Amino acid sequence: MVRPCTYASCTFHTWRYGTGYSTLQAQAPCSPLPVQTPAQICGPWPAYIQHNHQHIHACLPQASVSAVPAALAKAKKEEEKKPKAPPLPPSKAATVVSAASTQLSAASTAVPSKAPTAKHPGNANAPPTVPAGGNYMFPPQHTKLHIFNKAAKVWHPKYATQKLKFKIFTASTLLTPAMVIENTIGTSGDAANEWVVTEVFEQGDGRWAKGSTIAYTARRAKDSLAGMGWTARRGGDQPPVWLTVHKA
Repeated sequence: MVRPCTYASCTFHTWRYGTGYSTLQAQAPCSPLPVQTPAQICGPWPAYIQHNHQHIHACLPQASVSAVPAALAKAKKEEEKKPKAPPLPPSKAATVVSAASTQLSAASTAVPSKAPTAKHPGNANAPPTVPAGGNYMFPPQHTKLHIFNKAAKVWHPKYATQKLKFKIFTASTLLTPAMVIENTIGTSGDAANEWVVTEVFEQGDGRWAKGSTIAYTARRAKDSLAGMGWTARRGGDQPPVWLTVHKA
């Protein structure tokens, strides 16, 4: 009978019919098992033979026992000879992992794109957003409006020595004075009823002269800017348009 293997490397003896006495070396750990289960004695061995007359059990290797360790040692040496890539610094390694995780996250959360919205929906002066593949039909003519930041009657003498800040707007001449008021104060309807827009003219030395005033509720507030004389020529061969939006 075959002796069970009980160590990481063990030797057992068999008697095979017609070949005589032989010794085999186990090449891997074998757990101690009963002799009554010869097929499980040495797991690493692929074949088992039972002789009908002698009832001798033996594990037969497919390769020479001595050739296996040599082949493993050769493979290990070849692996050690291969050049190894230098390890990444911690910061760069973290960057690579972060980039990979970001790409994965972007791919997993991708959804069909929708028409883009304005970046600042609360800003009435924000340019329109055109969806991909769309086009914008520009107005035929524009004028430049210089509007003071301060909602005040800047023609009063007390403002003559102040350096008043202002913004320049490129506006379609098809807009109305009411639209200018709404865009400046950021509201419309009843909340804008007390507001007016007044044109002023430069007098030099920080002084301003009052021009025409148009109330938000006036009929003229619905006329075009071109109808008010604020045409594309203003700021060119004619004086620029200076406006102040203030309460009446």
